[in-house]
Amino acid sequence: MAKLSTEIKEAKKVLKESKPKIETKGITYKFHYLDDDRIAELVDSKTFPNQYSFLVFDSTNKTIDISNVYGSKDGFMIYPPTKDEEFLRNLIIPKVISIEQVKEALINFDPKELDRQIDTFLRRWFILPDEYFLVLRLFIKFSWVQEQSYMMPYLSLWGDRGTGKTMIGTFLSWLCRFAYFNKAGATPAVLARSIDLLRGVAIIDESDMYLNVTEETASFMRILRGYHADSTYDIVDERKKTKFPRRFYIGVPKVILSAKPIKDDHLSSRCIIMELKPAKIPDEMIRDTKSGFWRERKIEAQEIVNQLLLFRLYKFFDVNTLKTIVQGVEPRYNDVAMPLFYMIENENKEEHEMFYNFVVKNIEVDLEQRSETNEGQILTIIKKLESSYISQELLPMEMRIYVNDIVEGIKDTYYENSNKNETEKFINNRKIGWTLKGLGLKTKKDSAQQGKKYIVPEDLKLLSSLYSRFGVKEEEELIHLTNKTESIILNDENNER
Repeated sequence: MAKLSTEIKEAKKVLKESKPKIETKGITYKFHYLDDDRIAELVDSKTFPNQYSFLVFDSTNKTIDISNVYGSKDGFMIYPPTKDEEFLRNLIIPKVISIEQVKEALINFDPKELDRQIDTFLRRWFILPDEYFLVLRLFIKFSWVQEQSYMMPYLSLWGDRGTGKTMIGTFLSWLCRFAYFNKAGATPAVLARSIDLLRGVAIIDESDMYLNVTEETASFMRILRGYHADSTYDIVDERKKTKFPRRFYIGVPKVILSAKPIKDDHLSSRCIIMELKPAKIPDEMIRDTKSGFWRERKIEAQEIVNQLLLFRLYKFFDVNTLKTIVQGVEPRYNDVAMPLFYMIENENKEEHEMFYNFVVKNIEVDLEQRSETNEGQILTIIKKLESSYISQELLPMEMRIYVNDIVEGIKDTYYENSNKNETEKFINNRKIGWTLKGLGLKTKKDSAQQGKKYIVPEDLKLLSSLYSRFGVKEEEELIHLTNKTESIILNDENNER
């Protein structure tokens, strides 16, 4: 008996050694994965009916597989999330029947039919200009191939209550790939973690609370300004006292829904701006409040999402799309428009022209809105103060544009009928000085005026470009004055040499 037991143990050793070992660096869970020339996309398949799985598309070998685990090229075993994952509750995940069904659908895929489906779905429930429907469709399609682009386009939808902002956000959250729809606000840490987790599209509703550029909202603005694909937000956990911060990736396309225009120059210039206005809704377009209505809409959206998955496989590795450049504008405007231009089929000249004209119009709108931003208001008051010095025939180097005068000018011009105590919270010497520093205008204390701060004369040469950048129209005499300032400064530098 003892001899038999020994033989069994020896046999088990042989069997254990003969079993092939899977070399792996570890196990991880992801919603999707891009692995060089392969795409592992989360799907709800009949192959694994009780759990989510990965549809793996190999663009080099033109193969398609469905698996409940993906082995990456760098040695990780990647598992999909479970069906009870909270972040997936309101998302619509593509449904597939089989590998053969996907292959056949991909061969017969028609991008024009997808465009028609998206347009029909949106036009059924919204009254918007034609170019708005085009922009929304291009943005939806871009979200399914966003890893192609280093620059991430933004949409800024703003308007009074009742103009449909949240409803458009809801429809976008159904059709865009892995959309994180924040409706009720979040801390910067939660916002960064959520965007990093899904790495799809971030839709931020009621965003006015974030858009006032102050020291308190600076963390939110850093997240919203993550335009590049590799943009990150770093957080240090003070409780764990870790040596290194935790890094979250926030470089995704974003939709910013607000009641008022964005007042941050850096953010607004990265947006396709769409002002929403009240419209008279016909009876047949009034949405029902019952849950059954929304279930029906999500069923319709499911059909489109299934087609968008095919669009991802069809378009992702395409390198033949023509590049479009909007001439004579700041490079950042092309950074916003170009990724969406790529979503237009090359032969569709009509849509290409419509979007091109809309981009040009969008640039004009952005410049107009900049004059109403905090920076624009400050520069408008500075311009008025400058004009008063011109009338006094003062030389530029003799000017003293005091921060206190700028503050009082803003209060009198823009906040005359506002509560003075409330206005003082965000219009004061410290906050205006902080904004001036952000514009590149340094300040200096005037000992003869009890330490009051003024803009150093050397920085007045920057005003001409700042006026142009923020849409503050400059009079001819101010241009002459700025040139004179530069001439005096250059002469001073030569004298010092």
